[in-house]
Amino acid sequence: MTEAIQAILGRNVLALRTALGLTQAGLTALGLTQAGLTAQVGLTRSSIANLETGRQNITVATLEALAAALATTPAVLLAAPGTLIEAAAEAGDEVQVRLIESARQATRELDAARARLRRDVEACGRVLARHDEAGETP
Repeated sequence: MTEAIQAILGRNVLALRTALGLTQAGLTALGLTQAGLTAQVGLTRSSIANLETGRQNITVATLEALAAALATTPAVLLAAPGTLIEAAAEAGDEVQVRLIESARQATRELDAARARLRRDVEACGRVLARHDEAGETP
């Protein structure tokens, strides 16, 4: 498996696992924990983490088991950047299309919230700096 394919596979596995609610914070969303995923796929938890970061080689059999555990196909897991939704649609998996779109929308909303928070923190820092310069306690 080439490095580029490993990176694509890792990004897609992470995107689908996250879209399905199988995050570090909420692993039991569908009754499937990361430990449960490791049991179904036959990889250790650290191997799955390495897979998601593009540092783990897997066999075709493991790819098929991983796809089955994530309720998708190997083709969807290997879809090139920007084509994950298209690959799910071609596989006839409308549920995954909606999950992927929801995950992307949630990511956009989270990015916007982070930007607002960053601006607010910077504004507070400027106010505190002005008070500090004036020798005042806010």
